[in-house]
Amino acid sequence: MKQTLSAHTISVAIGETSLLNNVSITLPVGQVTGVLGANGAGKSTLLKVLAGSLTPTTGRVSLRGKALSSFSARELAKERAVMTQESAVSFPFQANEVVAMGRDPWQEQAATTHRIVQETLAAVDMSAYATRLYPSLSGGERQRIQLARCLCQVWTCTTPVILLDEPVSALDPAHQYMVLAAARARAQAGAAVLVIVHDLNLAAAYCDHLFFLKKGYCHSHGPVTDMLNTATISDVFDIDVSVSTHPHSKHPFIIPHYESSIA
Repeated sequence: MKQTLSAHTISVAIGETSLLNNVSITLPVGQVTGVLGANGAGKSTLLKVLAGSLTPTTGRVSLRGKALSSFSARELAKERAVMTQESAVSFPFQANEVVAMGRDPWQEQAATTHRIVQETLAAVDMSAYATRLYPSLSGGERQRIQLARCLCQVWTCTTPVILLDEPVSALDPAHQYMVLAAARARAQAGAAVLVIVHDLNLAAAYCDHLFFLKKGYCHSHGPVTDMLNTATISDVFDIDVSVSTHPHSKHPFIIPHYESSIA
């Protein structure tokens, strides 16, 4: 496996509250790793540690075999991109200008930036919104613009790391599929992609590897077909489900037992 972003036995505590406990994870190049767990399991905390925006209490994070802390901000920005749940832009920038912010670390010719902005807008189906003012966009449209900015940042990196925190939370079904297909396309082009996702069926369709967190601990991880089983899902989410195989895609297909969830 090519060296990529790894966390080694990391723990995060704030005061007496433990958010992560001895968690280790490696993001393989060419794959989409889905991080799943109930609310408060530590998913966003893990992403912040991997991004370098939160220093773990114990443990270490490395990128291509080097300590993440040894990279300058510009060096790191050229190798990994992050899409967080909230990205506030209150000034009246056009959507394409927000996307172009992702190219700031590269200090390249304007024509190159323009081309990459156009390509990434097309990748998230937002070309028609390029000159719209960002504050005028809907929540889902802003989410896609932020994804375009994230992709734009590492578009020319050969094996980038892309970290996405709930990138489809505000999207309709068609654009959920489109966004995750775009993330998968970047993985197939050589990226190591992590995506926090709540929908088990979306995880089954677009992820290669799943990493389950429970109360700050790594519950289990492995290939999608191994992880999406009734025992794991029941233990992590405290719900009863049936797991079948989708007749067309052959991916696992999860059907919740709604009556047991309500009881």
